Amino acid sequence: IWGVDVTTSTCRVYASFQSWMSAQSVGYGGEVGAVKKIDQNLYDNIPVTDARKYLYYAEETKYSGWTLPALANQKFKYVAEFLGDYIYMRAAEMYLTEAEALVMDGKTGEAQLVLAEFMVTREPTWTGSASKNYVRLQRRIELWGEGFGYFDHRRWQMDMNRGY
Repeated sequence: IWGVDVTTSTCRVYASFQSWMSAQSVGYGGEVGAVKKIDQNLYDNIPVTDARKYLYYAEETKYSGWTLPALANQKFKYVAEFLGDYIYMRAAEMYLTEAEALVMDGKTGEAQLVLAEFMVTREPTWTGSASKNYVRLQRRIELWGEGFGYFDHRRWQMDMNRGY
């Protein structure tokens, strides 16, 4: 929906989002070794039938000239010369925001329809039901690494617990 087309004149190379987030880049998030990994618990909660499960390496993997740890992300693909565009807002965010608003308003039937439309391209066999916890899980899975976690947890008045 909204983003920025990164060009050779606007690219920040090692200071770019792609350098920090792409495990396949020669930047900080890849070859340099500051690899961004999904949380084990969150990864375990993604069904094997969900296409998003395969946005992360299930086990340690050799990539180019370096080794990526298990759970390293493939979500942010490297584009040559760090020219990957910046995405500020995706349609997926709007689906999940609408579903969350409907659930919070007690309209779970309507939220179910929104989630069904959203999930068809992620998990075609999806038959789940709309609930606060389910929508929150879908936001965590879909928007991982995009900067939403802190603000979501503030809005939900929930702690961010990553210690198991």
